[in-house]
Amino acid sequence: MMNEVERKIVKGKQRLALSGKNELPAISPAQTQKNQEQINILNERINDLEAEAEKAGTDGNVEQAQGLMKLCDQLKEERDSLRKQIENGHWNATAELAAAQEKQMEVCEVCGAFLIVGDAQQRIDDHLMGKQHMGFARLKAAVDEVSALVKAAKDERQYGRSSSSTDDSRRDKERDRERERRRERDREREREKEREREREKDKEKER
Repeated sequence: MMNEVERKIVKGKQRLALSGKNELPAISPAQTQKNQEQINILNERINDLEAEAEKAGTDGNVEQAQGLMKLCDQLKEERDSLRKQIENGHWNATAELAAAQEKQMEVCEVCGAFLIVGDAQQRIDDHLMGKQHMGFARLKAAVDEVSALVKAAKDERQYGRSSSSTDDSRRDKERDRERERRRERDREREREKEREREREKDKEKER
């Protein structure tokens, strides 16, 4: 859901940046209603064609099924075009309203809604206290909190591994030093034995 909001925010900013360059004329409410009715008709027709194509495919009429699906794709393109007109109409109507009021628009960084810069404080408060804005604000706070906990846990694991590695290295060095001390003691004992044998030999010679 947060990804959808972020995409909405980015898209809104892009529209604001391009509003002065490629703005389309806003369609009337009557045209919007007409387009929506046409979309509903197309939806029914598309569903019928898909059902017919599925039946034709099941019956082994492959060419008929392909033809029906091709027609279905054409109707989907027409439907998408009408939807885009409605979407652009809504956007441009809002943009024209802002332009008529000679006010600049901005995108809410929390919920992605369009706001009028310098709008009346009451309307700003209404937006901030609205269900959509507050809902996304709580969701964003929860996501940020979970992300922080995950990062903290990850850092702790990395520190634990690093600390464990350091302890292992320290123990290895200590074992090496202990082995070297034992070898040195063994060598010293051998040297002492050798000296003792030399002294015994000297005593034998003196006798």
